[in-house]
Formats: sequence, C-alpha cells, structure tokens
Amino acid sequence: MIAWMALCLGPVLAQTLPIAEQPPLLYLDELTVRQELHGHLPALSPCFGDLADAEADYALAIAIGRDGVARTPELTPADPERQACLTRILADLRFSPHHEDVVEVRTILVWRQGRLVPHPQVALSQRPESLLFVYIADPDAAADLDAALRSPGSGD
Repeated sequence: MIAWMALCLGPVLAQTLPIAEQPPLLYLDELTVRQELHGHLPALSPCFGDLADAEADYALAIAIGRDGVARTPELTPADPERQACLTRILADLRFSPHHEDVVEVRTILVWRQGRLVPHPQVALSQRPESLLFVYIADPDAAADLDAALRSPGSGD
C-alpha cells in the first residue's frame, strides 16, 4: 500500500516546495481576530470622536485578505463619513496573515463614555471544509462515509 501511494504521489510531491520553504498554513479564528480587533480600537476611536459622551452601536463588516489587511468596511447603520474614516485607518492596521483568500469578519463597535468598548461578539465567514486525505480500508465503510458526506444537511 505504501509503495502504491509513493508511486502515485511521488511526482506530485516532487513538484512542491521543500517543507522548510513552504509558508505555514494559517487559519484565522474568532479569538485571534477579536483580540487583534480589540487592540485596534484606540486607533479606530477618532472616527467616532464627534459622538462625545453619546452612546452608539454600529455593526461592522470587514474583509481580511491573506496579507492581513482589512478592506471594504461596512457600517450599519450606514454612515459614509465614518466608513471613509475607517477605510483610511484600517489601511494602516494589520491583522494576522493567513492562507485563505478572504475572511469576512462581522462584529459590533460599541461607543460608550467617549471611547470604543470591546464587544465579545466576532463572527467569521463560513469556510468550506477540506480534507487533504482520508484512507478507509473497508470498502463498505468508505461507501457509507461517501453517502453521508453527499447527503443533504450533512454539513450541519
């Protein structure tokens, strides 16, 4: 079995980069993004400074690219001036780089007592699951797994 795998995968593996030269596979998770976002709140505060001591909540959606740059902020309720300010500031801030194309992040910006207050809710876009390799020796079990994965609602 191992010889067969080596025969099949050998040419593919020979064309890849040596392990030492391959970039690490990095996934962003809610905890990491929340911690980084909370660290960026002081830099984002000037966009809300005109609110003074008023209270306001904004839903924020951003897209974090592979390079860690946040793009296309969207605020709800819509506020073009604040959105333009966030776009300028976010261009200079960095989140963790990762290997995925774009990770969409949704959170709440909470303005209280003259500052942005950390909010615990951070949601990341749903990502497709990917399996690199699965080997099941029993053909019946493999067929059962394949049927289960292809059935409606199996991703729930």
